[in-house]
This record gives sequence, C-alpha cells and structure tokens, in this order.
Amino acid sequence: MTLQTKWRIAGGVALGCAAVLALYGAEGAFPRQSPLAFFVYWGLFLACLLIAVFIAIVDWRYIKLQYAVAQREILRETMKDRELKKALRSRATLDPQPDSDDDDNQEAGGNSGDGKPGGA
Repeated sequence: MTLQTKWRIAGGVALGCAAVLALYGAEGAFPRQSPLAFFVYWGLFLACLLIAVFIAIVDWRYIKLQYAVAQREILRETMKDRELKKALRSRATLDPQPDSDDDDNQEAGGNSGDGKPGGA
C-alpha cells in the first residue's frame, strides 16, 4: 500500500466522520445539552472537515507533482533521441533570419506613435 493510498483512506475516514457528526448534530439532542458540549461537538466536526480538505489539497498537489515529473522525463527521453537532434540542427540551419520590415515602415513615416498616421 502506497503512502498516497494511506492518506486517501485517512481523508475518506475524516470526511465520513464529519458527515456522521453533521447528520447526528442536526437530528440528535446531545450537542444542545450545554454550550460546552455544543462547541466541543461542532469543533470536532470542523476539525474532521478541515483534515479531509487538507488531505484533498495535499493529494491534488502530489498528483500535479507526479504529472510534472512524468512530463520532464518524457522531455528528457525525447531530447536523447539522435534523430530528433539531427532534425532540429538541420532545421535551425535552414531557417532564414526574421525580417525587419516593421522597423523600416515606422522610420519611413508609417506611424509616428502619436496616434496620427504619417510622420508629421
């Protein structure tokens, strides 16, 4: 049993306890006997609920981490491929330099930057 499975079980138990406490608290007379019993009872409910939410957030972050690690491993395996490296190198030597037509247009009066067309 993995650690992730253990904390998922713990989260399920905490959520189940919170559900039972919520149902019994709404129907039963026990939590209303004294103010102290009321606050202890609903404090226990809140603690169980917060534990379940915390475990869910930890699990979500762990899944995100596993996904990122798997993505990184796939990228590393891909970059080790010699055919891919050869294709990338040949493509890099075939690509022309980017044109600078936009800069020439502005210098010739295409748009002066003041919102008016032309260089005036």
